[in-house]
Amino acid sequence: MIFYWRLFNLIFNNIFMNAKKALTLGLISTLISSSYFSSYALTKDYSSYYNNSKTQKLIKLNENLEKYITSDTNKKVSSFKNVALKSGYKKEIWEITNNLKKLNSTLKYSYDYNFTNNLSLVKEQAQAYKILKSEIEAAVKKGLNPYKITSEEQNRVEQDIISVQKDIISGLKTYIDKYSDSDFKETWKASFEISSTLWKVSVNVEKYTNIFSILRGSQESDFKIKINFEWNLPGKSTYKNGKYTKWESVKVSWNISLDANIKIIDKDLYLNLRDYKISVQTSDKTMNMDSQIKSVTQTLDKYKGKSIHIELPKTNQVNQAEAIKKLKTILDILETNSLLTPFKKINNTYSLILKKDTIDKIWTEVDGSKSNISASYKEILKYSNDNSKITLFKEISEKWMKWKVSLTKQNSSYIIEWNLAKWSDVALFTIKNNYINLKTNSSSVSSSLVWENNALNLTVSQNNKQILSIKWALSLDKTDLKINYNSQDIGTIKSTKKDNNYTYEIKLNLKDIIPDNDISVNFTWEYNLETGKFDIVAPKDVIEMEDPYTAQINKARDSTRMSNIMILQSWLEMSYQDQGEYPKSLNDLSSTYILNKPKDTIDWQTINGCKFWYIYKVSSDKNGIKNQKYTLSTCFEDKENIEKKAKNDWGTDSLRWEVKSY
Repeated sequence: MIFYWRLFNLIFNNIFMNAKKALTLGLISTLISSSYFSSYALTKDYSSYYNNSKTQKLIKLNENLEKYITSDTNKKVSSFKNVALKSGYKKEIWEITNNLKKLNSTLKYSYDYNFTNNLSLVKEQAQAYKILKSEIEAAVKKGLNPYKITSEEQNRVEQDIISVQKDIISGLKTYIDKYSDSDFKETWKASFEISSTLWKVSVNVEKYTNIFSILRGSQESDFKIKINFEWNLPGKSTYKNGKYTKWESVKVSWNISLDANIKIIDKDLYLNLRDYKISVQTSDKTMNMDSQIKSVTQTLDKYKGKSIHIELPKTNQVNQAEAIKKLKTILDILETNSLLTPFKKINNTYSLILKKDTIDKIWTEVDGSKSNISASYKEILKYSNDNSKITLFKEISEKWMKWKVSLTKQNSSYIIEWNLAKWSDVALFTIKNNYINLKTNSSSVSSSLVWENNALNLTVSQNNKQILSIKWALSLDKTDLKINYNSQDIGTIKSTKKDNNYTYEIKLNLKDIIPDNDISVNFTWEYNLETGKFDIVAPKDVIEMEDPYTAQINKARDSTRMSNIMILQSWLEMSYQDQGEYPKSLNDLSSTYILNKPKDTIDWQTINGCKFWYIYKVSSDKNGIKNQKYTLSTCFEDKENIEKKAKNDWGTDSLRWEVKSY
């Protein structure tokens, strides 16, 4: 059951919660290490990144490739007498040339640091044309028309695809109906230790509770964790003035403990650092880290025992219930409509492309408007049917690698295979009912991992000699495994299950595997899962804090605004020197002085009570002469900029940063 739950958690919890989890982790990291990242960003030289001389040559190459394909196609098409063959060939060529045009549009804004990746994209389209050209020429030589597919053939292929879709969808619907309306509560504790004679790392999770609701999009994590790093640096001997001097070994120990609570309710994040401890002990008195520790603790002490409230970045908030409803609508459509349709047939193998009618239907049902997606003739998968054995597969061949992934259905049973060949290395991965098989082969080492009938068998051989063998009878209720390597016991794995409680214990001693090392690993984990209704309550007394990520973005955009104001100011002064007066509006600035008038990225939006756009006002001087003075102003997103700059610029508007004529 835990396997299926983890599968569900991967699909849904990752979709709806991981963005918030990532942000939470980022916020905690920022509190501790932002100063290091800032100094790194200021010192790194990015100037070499923005050269585009090679990219300009690639654009020219891409344009020439597009012209060649178009010219070559026209020659080929003119020789085809069959109208359907001409039409089908032109559609596939259009797909390639259209991709080249889109790529060129992107290349115009690209730089040489991305040249290798961009070149591979151009090569990919050239290779696609080469394959297509050879396919068509071979088919025409045999007097065949690859694009001639009868309505009966199309219907048969689509019905086979629908049968596969139904099987997948029925499983998804089961999990959606079972889990989408429940809250989940995970409770666990764990200890992990990996050590050698020189070092030891240990993590002890005394308690961890995670509550989350898919429909409400809320989450609460409560944890108490201790982390310890230890180094034992051996001393060494020196020979000086005829005497041996032995240095003492140095021991260093880092200890960190955290007791914290994190809540996410809608777009509000609450952090509570109940307690923490950071310490460093060392036998070497010259390694004094008190100042670094003090810097961190001074920052954290401000928030210790208090709740911090951070409003998450404003995005299009997803209504989870509505999202699940739309997902069910999509699944309902796919139960009766094929997502793919045959476009071309070569040697009884069909090339499948997206079926536009199905895409349009999904778009209309979910978005409520007519789809504006154009038809695509890019091959998604290949399809074959041999005696009711349906196979959907994808193959890619490159100079250094070939791989194939396939899904086969026969008599309601499925087989998934993935085959990779890279130089002399080969890997084959197979999944079918209650059976998993992974085989790898290289020049000297081969391995086989097979799961069948609730038993796991692993063998590893080197130079045709078996070096590792594991046979493990697995059970959800209890497992007990000893691992033997070269006739030596190197570890054990144990697990037990009672109701919703799972306990795992892993012990490994790797000294017989890794020469000259005595590394050992110990891991225990107790896990419990509950479903039901669990309340997540926001704290009442909080300290308001701006989201650090958003704050950095706001500061960056404010810096751009100030730069734009300075640029406009220099253009205004140049105009004044030539014209003897300032222009009546920024639109009146001559093209001699202004190339592209700067525009705020969030023009006309109101944030912090200020409407974002660059305001320019011209006025008369004290003698009544018109257009001799001006003020130029902008809004700020960052609250610190508002307090320190906008309110202290001697202007009339405390919400805007104002500059005046010289």
